[in-house]
Amino acid sequence: MRVRFGVTTLLIVIYILSSNLLASGESSENGFSFLVGTEYQSISQEYYDAIIDTTNFDELEQWELAKDNIEEFSGKTTIQYRFEDSQKRFKIYNDMELSKEKWIGRGDGTLRLGNFSQYAELNGRIEHKSSLDDSDNGDLGYTTLSGYLRGKKDLSEKFSLGVKISGESIFFEEADRAAQDDVMANTGFYNEYDYSLITGRIEGQWRLSDFGRTLDWEIGARKRFVPDSAAAEYNQFQTRLSYNGFTESGYVMFEIGGELKDYAQPSNIDDYFLLNIDSRISYALHPEFELRFGSFLDSYMYREQDVVNRDNVRLRFDLTGQRQIRDWHVGPVVQFEIYSEKELADDDGIEYSDNYVQWELGGKADLLSGSRVFADCSATYGHRGYTGDDVVITSYDLVSLSAMASVTFYRQVSVLLYFDGVFEYHEVKEDNSNLYILSISLTTRF
Repeated sequence: MRVRFGVTTLLIVIYILSSNLLASGESSENGFSFLVGTEYQSISQEYYDAIIDTTNFDELEQWELAKDNIEEFSGKTTIQYRFEDSQKRFKIYNDMELSKEKWIGRGDGTLRLGNFSQYAELNGRIEHKSSLDDSDNGDLGYTTLSGYLRGKKDLSEKFSLGVKISGESIFFEEADRAAQDDVMANTGFYNEYDYSLITGRIEGQWRLSDFGRTLDWEIGARKRFVPDSAAAEYNQFQTRLSYNGFTESGYVMFEIGGELKDYAQPSNIDDYFLLNIDSRISYALHPEFELRFGSFLDSYMYREQDVVNRDNVRLRFDLTGQRQIRDWHVGPVVQFEIYSEKELADDDGIEYSDNYVQWELGGKADLLSGSRVFADCSATYGHRGYTGDDVVITSYDLVSLSAMASVTFYRQVSVLLYFDGVFEYHEVKEDNSNLYILSISLTTRF
């Protein structure tokens, strides 16, 4: 018997060309707009496969480089109607996407009455997807219904109160579901299931001064219903308190939040409490140089520990600078992150964890020249070192690159380039991983 399992080490997503031809370009003006577009997308994945031959007395293991590739060409259309004045806003649109693999249709409508200090807003959305591929690729057709009702009112010059109620339901096509019975039998689980989600939220704001200093709070609850699997149902509660303030030389933000999630299954597996603490500070050391600092803490506390769900804490610090040189803004980037999780013993009694310390150093630059040229890019080099006694993956160096640029030519012809990549170089070559996305789009409006 030959046992095959893959360790993903290279994922390439290339979003080659998106050409949109607008018969009447979408804008902020009232009336109808119409869009017709084409899109080509290619997704490639390379990874190392571990091939274990158990037909021999001594199992033989070797690594092979495998590659998967998916290409898709699709057409898109969008029709939109928009009306807005000082006391109301109405927007409705429909868009469709068709390829040889699938058909997707969407409809969305929003009505808003009132102004900034007092308004009510109603939204409804429907989305339907049908799979046109007869092969058993696990791509299910579905219909999603969602919507929300929200409102806000200034109780005084300093206090405002808001409320939002939203719902979402998804229904998978039975024909496609029947084709996946073998998948469920082999894996023992099925991720695509019908469910309904109801969310409620109350929020408030206290304006401490006229210079943009506010104290914001939020309390929310969410309930998920799953008709085919009660164990997937859950109750979720969230709360948040934040301070935002502008000063003559910068900006200060501090936020603390909590989240409690309780699944309906008999055991406490997957139940957790999450604590978030974020802060951001910006300070202008010079009229042409600004320093920004951020700290982020996430702490998960599970009611029961297992291989996947373990108590963990992640702490990250960011330090960036920005200096203006004509139309460019350039500056350094420094990042430091610590991750610690509770150690867990395997069947042999060996305790292991994925604790690590990571740092990155680099720089960033962005360009804004009028309304026709825009660019934003960054590059960092760093290292992630795992500190546990028995770790599953090896420490590695990493290079992160990102770039986005947009150029508008004659009239409304624009070219957009986007690239984002992370390249990992491990102590063990089979653990190497490279992930990047490349996107090039061409749009024209008339």
